[in-house]
Amino acid sequence: MAHDKTVYSRYKISIMPIFLSETTTRLRESLRVAWPFLLLVLLQAVLAGASIYALSAVRALTGGEVLWVLGQKDALYYLDRYVEYGREDDFRAYQNNLAIPLAERDARLSLESATPSYEVMRRGFIDAGNHPDDLESVIWLLRTFWNFELVREPVRQWVIGEKYLDQVQALADEIRAARQADPLAGKAMVQQWREQIDTLHRLMLPGILAFNRSLGESARRIVVILLVFNGLTAMAVVGLPLVRGGILLQRQRKMENDLLIERQGALLTLGSIADGVIALDTQGLPLYMNPAAKRMLGIRFRKVRQRGLAQWLRFDASVHPAVEVARLLDHVQQGELAPEDKHSWHLLRPDGKRRVVQLTVSPLQVHGKFSGVGLVLRDVTREKDYLDQITWKATHDDLTGLVNRREFERRLEALLASAKQAQSAGAVLYVDLDQFKVINDTCGHQAGDAMLRKISGELQANLRADDVLARLGGDEFGILLPGCPPLVALRLAEQMRLAVQACKLQWDGQEFTTTLSIGLVELTPELDSVQEVLRVVDVACYRAKELGRNMVYLYQPDDAQVLQRVGHMHWVQRLRKAFAQDRFCLYAQAIAPLHSERRGLHFEVLLRLHDEDGQLVPPGSFIPAAETYGLMPDIDRWVVQHVFARLAQHA
Repeated sequence: MAHDKTVYSRYKISIMPIFLSETTTRLRESLRVAWPFLLLVLLQAVLAGASIYALSAVRALTGGEVLWVLGQKDALYYLDRYVEYGREDDFRAYQNNLAIPLAERDARLSLESATPSYEVMRRGFIDAGNHPDDLESVIWLLRTFWNFELVREPVRQWVIGEKYLDQVQALADEIRAARQADPLAGKAMVQQWREQIDTLHRLMLPGILAFNRSLGESARRIVVILLVFNGLTAMAVVGLPLVRGGILLQRQRKMENDLLIERQGALLTLGSIADGVIALDTQGLPLYMNPAAKRMLGIRFRKVRQRGLAQWLRFDASVHPAVEVARLLDHVQQGELAPEDKHSWHLLRPDGKRRVVQLTVSPLQVHGKFSGVGLVLRDVTREKDYLDQITWKATHDDLTGLVNRREFERRLEALLASAKQAQSAGAVLYVDLDQFKVINDTCGHQAGDAMLRKISGELQANLRADDVLARLGGDEFGILLPGCPPLVALRLAEQMRLAVQACKLQWDGQEFTTTLSIGLVELTPELDSVQEVLRVVDVACYRAKELGRNMVYLYQPDDAQVLQRVGHMHWVQRLRKAFAQDRFCLYAQAIAPLHSERRGLHFEVLLRLHDEDGQLVPPGSFIPAAETYGLMPDIDRWVVQHVFARLAQHA
């Protein structure tokens, strides 16, 4: 359980950043589309709140106007009662009611001052009977719109209505003083006071009514303005989504059109390229195949749409083992090839045809999530055939189809390297056609080529499966017999000699035959290099020719004639180097007559050679090798040229 909790905890920790990243991405994309709507809704909410706040302020201000009007009217009413009855309660009621417009006047005067006092305004509106919760909105409304006509006109009427307050207060003070001096005032005085009160009432009434009308008109205009603003905002809230939606719809259509054009271009490109392109889902099911992939695989897309990768991507089992194929298909579905997968693969089509392809895969991602695999098949069949052809030409003879000298030497070297510990690695045959030049000289090289091909077939027919037959050049062949004992090799060589001896070529009405001179050498540890093996087997072949041709000669290390010929072969390179370094020299030996008569000088010219150490070598050591390998004409010309040059100097 503890292990499960740990795994679950690690799982939550690993998943949480991915979840937060995806949520942030989606929220960012949503905000990018919806921010104009959110801004308008926020603006509408702010405007609605401001409208409600402004209407609340208008309501509070209107309520204060009612108190202001009632305060003035009730102050005059109670003052009139005080004049008539003289009761103190009426006078106090007068004072209380008059305090309302006076308090509002103090608040207004603070608003009009250069440095308004919030505390004075607040105390004035509270004393005037306004609710404390309405003070903030009333003060905000008056201060914000003080210089606007909506507020200036009611305030002007307010000021007009207030100018009679001082007269009312002065008359009330006069009446109060008179009543205190003479509580029983005469009827004439009372009538006079009441007439003055009535006059003030008639004078104040127009201002009160004008203030009431102006305030009502301003309130209605504010309501209209707020309604207009809210209506415009509501229209914007409704209209912007329509406009925005139209723009987004137009943009979406354009994107769809662009995507359609891009898709058509991509399909056209995918349809025209030679590489096969396949899109796979996360289960390995094909989502798309371009025409090249269908042709390459020899399948129809609709038939493999619901089939797994292994059911239609098949490989030649004779080239690729099942384990190797299973590993490759698993790597393909994961979207990443291993280094051992990045080579040529031999596809096996349903019709039995084979194609050589190279694979490239890349993962497909949508919003950072693995959504499938892109598989590209590049058909390299022609390139493979071309490379095989080049490789074949580099290692084979064009005329006979046999391996050439270079490939023969490579295989011989490999055979020597793999069998150094063995007492005998096999045998090598060096085959030379006897009198082959007669065929070329008589009927031309085409007849000679036909004879070479015929003989190649005869030789190949008498060899084992692992033996190697090569054309070394001209009319010479080499044969590798791996693991073949000398007696078996000798028997095979004799079979080939007899088969070629019986072979006849009909050409232009003539019949041609030829024989073989074969040198045979057993591969022993003493022969440790290709050059040494070829040198010895060539000597053995030459020995077969010396002994009369049409025979097989088995090389024996202690054969005196062979050893002599090997020595001659060493002299060939030494003589050529002596020519290059001009190490030949001439000696003259006088020839004297036996009789006394003597005419002129007679000399015998003798040829000598300085070896690499400067020592003189007698002609008997190198003349036989020069005669055997055709170097005597060169030596003769050197001697004649130098003798006549010396005679010319002493002429």
